[in-house]
Amino acid sequence: MSVIIGLIVLSIIALGTYLFIKNKRKENSIDEVVSKYKESTSTTGIESKIQEIESELLVLNVSVRENVRDPEVIESFENLIDSVISVLPSANEPDNYSEQTVIVNRMSTSYIPKILETYVVLSEGARVVAKAELLKMVSEVQKQMEDIKDSYESLDQAVFDRNTRVMKSLFATYNIKGDI
Repeated sequence: MSVIIGLIVLSIIALGTYLFIKNKRKENSIDEVVSKYKESTSTTGIESKIQEIESELLVLNVSVRENVRDPEVIESFENLIDSVISVLPSANEPDNYSEQTVIVNRMSTSYIPKILETYVVLSEGARVVAKAELLKMVSEVQKQMEDIKDSYESLDQAVFDRNTRVMKSLFATYNIKGDI
């Protein structure tokens, strides 16, 4: 009986040690990523990253114009793209690097194109039905982009955190799969 209790105690100690080490590595890796990002980004690197994302957004804008016939949907996407472009410089400053930066960048290169792609593959009849939901989704994302821009201008950490939570909620609400 004492052997079993000894094995249980030993297992608990081993499990506790494993979890401690695993969490410590995770903390270090996040700190390392932020540190490496800040060290590796020069003004040229930031400008290059922003230009790369802006190029992808311009391609997306062309795709909207080629694949969407509804003027209201086109205008909605164009306004969203403009909002994202206005946030990119602030979001990609090394001193502003955070989870919100990753969300803004991935939204530009993944989330918004997926929204468009989901809409474009629909038949014309299905597009009519889906239009209201699409406009609501794009409007919510655009509002968040504007809030994020305001939070960068005010440099309020509480606002950063709130916007990050809201953006994650939007990803979950609209069941958009991605690397966020």
